[in-house]
Amino acid sequence: MIAGTGKFITQKGLSKLNDSIVNKKKRILIVGGGTAGIVIFNELKKHFEVTVFDQNEVGKIPFYFRIPIAIGLLFSRNNKYVTKFNICSAEKRLIPFFKSNCLGGASVINGSVHVMGSLVAWRGVFEKFAFDFDNFFKLYRSSFTKKNDKQKVKIRQQSSDELDKAFFKSLRSFSVEKSGSEFFATPSCGPILNTVKGFFRSSVLEFLPKGVSPIRLSSTVDNIDVKGGLVKGVWVDNKFIAADTVIISAGVAGTGKLLCRLTNNSPKDLARKKIFGVKDHTNIRINVRAKKDILSLNQVGLPFFRRVAYIFKNRRQLLSLIRGSGASSAANIDLYGTGEISLRVNLLRFHESGRLGSSGKLFDNCDHGFSLSLTQVNPKSYGAIDEDGNIDPAYLADNEDLQFLKDALLYAIKLLETPPLSEYVGEIIDLQQILEAPEEYVMKNFYSGYHLIGGASGLIDADFKFKGIEGLYVCDASVLSEYPSSNIHSSVVLLAKVFSKKFVDKFNLGDLNARF
Repeated sequence: MIAGTGKFITQKGLSKLNDSIVNKKKRILIVGGGTAGIVIFNELKKHFEVTVFDQNEVGKIPFYFRIPIAIGLLFSRNNKYVTKFNICSAEKRLIPFFKSNCLGGASVINGSVHVMGSLVAWRGVFEKFAFDFDNFFKLYRSSFTKKNDKQKVKIRQQSSDELDKAFFKSLRSFSVEKSGSEFFATPSCGPILNTVKGFFRSSVLEFLPKGVSPIRLSSTVDNIDVKGGLVKGVWVDNKFIAADTVIISAGVAGTGKLLCRLTNNSPKDLARKKIFGVKDHTNIRINVRAKKDILSLNQVGLPFFRRVAYIFKNRRQLLSLIRGSGASSAANIDLYGTGEISLRVNLLRFHESGRLGSSGKLFDNCDHGFSLSLTQVNPKSYGAIDEDGNIDPAYLADNEDLQFLKDALLYAIKLLETPPLSEYVGEIIDLQQILEAPEEYVMKNFYSGYHLIGGASGLIDADFKFKGIEGLYVCDASVLSEYPSSNIHSSVVLLAKVFSKKFVDKFNLGDLNARF
């Protein structure tokens, strides 16, 4: 009943009335226009007055870099779209890292691989955020599509050839069945899925309708204003902007920096200058010179006329390959037989000396070659981020992680020696060093997986609310303490959808019902 009228209102009418009140009363600011921030903005703008502040300057990357495989060209030199910096690892080796300077964040510059990961791992995420599989899959279907649905991220399966088939058959000898590479509960393999539509990359920018204005680029949030345990707003480029609710979705680096400054405002946390729990995948590769002619991106280094002939001859397969990350197949491996998918093996159609052209050279030579990319899904090592945004994932700080990569290398060598995949192997590059000095090989050749998580997991509750501060929420990869999958782009999209549903359910119907 509506107070003072003597009239009843239906649930549908109450929902509309609630929307009207919220739109007028609640002002929401989202810090960060990356993977999570764009998704949250798209969901919340239907119900609230929402503004996004993003420190990046670029709205869109040029169309030729939107071809998925071409994104690697951005990582080999300085440009306005990507910032390259180094993280000092163990043994004082510099590990290259990359930050997106574009609206949409990592979603528009990542490798485009789509994988949702282990259902067992997702169950742990759901327990933390009090969510369930039924709602999860509903949100999944509203987010990704293999069709041409608008305002969804498009996914396309990579085509397979004889090398992929040999990869699948050899894996069967290791009790890994071909049952797909997207969702899994047991060891599995299958073609790679990519976030791509037609010829170009598909990203979270698909969620934005044309002409969206409340996204403010080149706007750096310096701090969150909190008084008496209540959020008051944000400081943007030294100017205060009031808000009823602030949602931090600035990525692990940006979010960690803000939360570190926030916790330092509290007397009991005055000595804390770091946020701990930051993780990154470790990745290592085994390069192979092929015995047979295969589809290999190393051939782009051929002399001009031979290169043109090669491209023309393999145009159909190459067209499919360049729509993705250069990987054609993948396997999800339980390395130690514990019931946990701990290793992701990607079959790459090239071999290289440095990840993503970070060595200044995209591919090694003109040989027909491929490589196996080995990613440790859930490393035990974790590091921290400080109030200046400096990241230290403490790669291989835990000896178990170093041993894992050594064991993964041996697994990969056995796989390469197993028919029919072995029929394609001419030479395993650096095989002697891998066998005789595996630790040296790992320390010299491991790279980042470029998938930072952590830092905020222990600071938020099941509703993503920052503990002890009303009106402050956090949702991005920083809220994860473990990896549900080997690539987190799609995981963060779904996480942002989960947050948005819980937020709307709480504020759109829950809190306001008490007024009527």
